[in-house]
Amino acid sequence: MARNNSFVKLDGTLDNLTFYRRNGENFVKSKSTISRARIMNDPKFKRTRENMREFGGAAIAGKSFRTAFAGSAQKFGDIYISARMTGIMKRIVGSGPGIRGERELLISDSHELIRGFEFNSGETFDSRFFRLSQLPMIRPDRNSVAWDLQPFSPDDSVKAPEGATHFRMVFAAGYVSDFTYNFAEKTYKALNPEFSGMSGHVVSDAYALSDALTPLMELEIVLATAAAIPLDVSVVVGTGITFYQSINGELYELARGSVMKVAVTG
Repeated sequence: MARNNSFVKLDGTLDNLTFYRRNGENFVKSKSTISRARIMNDPKFKRTRENMREFGGAAIAGKSFRTAFAGSAQKFGDIYISARMTGIMKRIVGSGPGIRGERELLISDSHELIRGFEFNSGETFDSRFFRLSQLPMIRPDRNSVAWDLQPFSPDDSVKAPEGATHFRMVFAAGYVSDFTYNFAEKTYKALNPEFSGMSGHVVSDAYALSDALTPLMELEIVLATAAAIPLDVSVVVGTGITFYQSINGELYELARGSVMKVAVTG
């Protein structure tokens, strides 16, 4: 892949060269001479096929994470959130048990790789909110999560973007299952798909940045009513903050400055 620095900006395919734009830059790449049929059948491409299967599994697992944070991923995530989470899942499957190309994708054994994940790599939660010791808590039954924020001074604890007058704390959580390779379907499948999509999202009241002290905030999300959550299903919890501007008594959310990260897992 090369950059196209010519003053003539092309888009499309010409003489086996594909021209395209990404993030404001122009690129050109040549068409591969290796057919998909050869890649899928030639013994020389065995490693390639193994990598393709595991990368596909990582992409599926990454999508399950975004499903657990459906609204939050769109609201707080940067344009690379999908690729970055897929990269983390690729690391997880790469260290999983089994043979190459069919290794287990055990998120439940790799919480340290997900914990601290920023939805926007260019603007972090910790750069906007400084009460880092007040972490959420996962209940022992793993059916619900809580975030109790003791009173704090916005002036000391919040760094707001220009123009902001108010803020809300955001609390989100969801389940993400482990994955294994399904030989019959030749793809990675969730061990407990029934938990996919079980998630929650709550926000605090709006508080003025000029307030001397906020009240106690008690945020809670009930995820499920099952008696026991399987150990191969992970609880992933996110904390965030959004900013608003007050105009004639109405609050308007600012387009920038809102951030979220994965705070705890269990």
